[in-house]
Amino acid sequence: MAFLTDHQIKALIDDGDLVTPKPDTTLGMKTSPIQPASIDFTIGEMRKNEKESGKSRSVEEWCLAPGSMVIVATKEKLNLPPHLGAITVSPVSQSIKGILILNQGHIDPGFQGFMRFIIINMSQESIPLRQGDIISSILIYELSAEVSVDYSKLEKSNSVKGTPPGYYDSNVIPERMLERFSDDFMHVDERAKKIAEEIVDKKIKDADIKITSRQIWMPLFTSLITLAVLSFAIGFNPLNNKIDVLKERIIKLESK
Repeated sequence: MAFLTDHQIKALIDDGDLVTPKPDTTLGMKTSPIQPASIDFTIGEMRKNEKESGKSRSVEEWCLAPGSMVIVATKEKLNLPPHLGAITVSPVSQSIKGILILNQGHIDPGFQGFMRFIIINMSQESIPLRQGDIISSILIYELSAEVSVDYSKLEKSNSVKGTPPGYYDSNVIPERMLERFSDDFMHVDERAKKIAEEIVDKKIKDADIKITSRQIWMPLFTSLITLAVLSFAIGFNPLNNKIDVLKERIIKLESK
């Protein structure tokens, strides 16, 4: 097995239908999706569930919130002959933003169709996505021999393991695919609401405890202060002591 280089990918596109519609194959140019040993595919169809209506709609661009998900299909169609296979990987330009692209992996020889990916924002910031953005890098490799039965010749029945041929003939994303996944992959909205409610409850409880403490301790504290003042005034007042001394002297004089 050997991965194809840029000039080999270019030749397959120019002379055949490896990728349709045909992209710019000028090597080394920003307008060309061909990389040194891969080719970039971009976002074509992009669909998002709407919580309000319960339905999905196609969008040309979408601001993907943290923890949320969207499903995309490629603009380009890949047509592999029986002696070629492929591997899809996440482009670095998207990975460094915090985007996680699910269902990346190998593509069987004979595959003909558009690819679909589930995209999840794993970062702490919203990430804009637009039609035409690079969403997958395709590495193409040559097999040591042609396979006996390629992907395009698999029986179109439910008994076949995996997805039957023809499922990827269109880049329109089926509704049943959207129904399988949650819009909020990490349940960010629900978790944020729960955290906010917990914070509010704690603040209320803390306030109640402070109010209760004041209601109990303030009257008691006031009573203790009053008692201390009275005790000082009665038991330790110097004037009271002098009066007692005078009384004793008067009693002695009267006895004489």
